[in-house]
Amino acid sequence: MDIQGLGTYDFPNESPFVFFSAPNMKNDIVWAKYPEQVPNAEVVKFPTKNMVWGAMIASGLSSLHIMPDKVTMDAKYYQEEVLAKEFLPTLNRRGTTGPVSPRKMVENMSEMIFMQDNA
Repeated sequence: MDIQGLGTYDFPNESPFVFFSAPNMKNDIVWAKYPEQVPNAEVVKFPTKNMVWGAMIASGLSSLHIMPDKVTMDAKYYQEEVLAKEFLPTLNRRGTTGPVSPRKMVENMSEMIFMQDNA
């Protein structure tokens, strides 16, 4: 497959988004001459997590779907809430210029390949 063919592939995915996560001691470095100049890092014991779903294709992006707290992504939720309310409306867009998010996703719907990862 050539790189031009990737324009018809739609890649959806979901990932947890963590608010107020603990600092990464290896990468979050503060340089100071004296230890007392380093501010204390506040740590939330149980940070808030939300599952976020989105899809992308070479010509555009879907809207992000943020799952409500304590909701499990099962087949019914995925079909009724994510695909029906978030993904399908993006396929009806008509714009061809401007920001990526409101653009038309595919020119010819019959050529699009939906690459679900079955996670």
